[in-house]
Amino acid sequence: MILSSLDLDLGFADWLSPDVIQTLGWTLIHFLWQGLALALLFQAIVPFCRTASGRYNLAFATLAAMAVAPVATFLTLNTLGGGIDPAQMSTAITGDVMDAIAADESPSASPWLHWLVVVWFAGVAALSLRVAGGWYLAHSLRHRETSALSPRLNARF
Repeated sequence: MILSSLDLDLGFADWLSPDVIQTLGWTLIHFLWQGLALALLFQAIVPFCRTASGRYNLAFATLAAMAVAPVATFLTLNTLGGGIDPAQMSTAITGDVMDAIAADESPSASPWLHWLVVVWFAGVAALSLRVAGGWYLAHSLRHRETSALSPRLNARF
């Protein structure tokens, strides 16, 4: 039996509305070009940074902008009517071409956007577990019975 995207919901419909899922999905898609633009801007400016602290500050500012960009995008998309409908916005801009696309695929019922958000949440959960596992391993190493290296071996390394 083949499960459709609506059969296997993983409980997202219980705590996230379809508008929020749609806005999250479009936020993730928009972050692809935003992150690329920020990375290209970083690569264009970093050759002009002569000091290590300048490169560090530029890298920190770029990472901070990458953290702020999806939040700002989500808030912008969310305030434009409780979840923007990209096909409707594009239809107003491009006309007949987008009318044909919007007639074939309704963005509010697009399962690929739903699955994008599900896969993203799964990736966040998996990487969070990985970080928690690394923290636990490092914490357990502190409490194991360990002995100091011999002075000869310590000097060698």
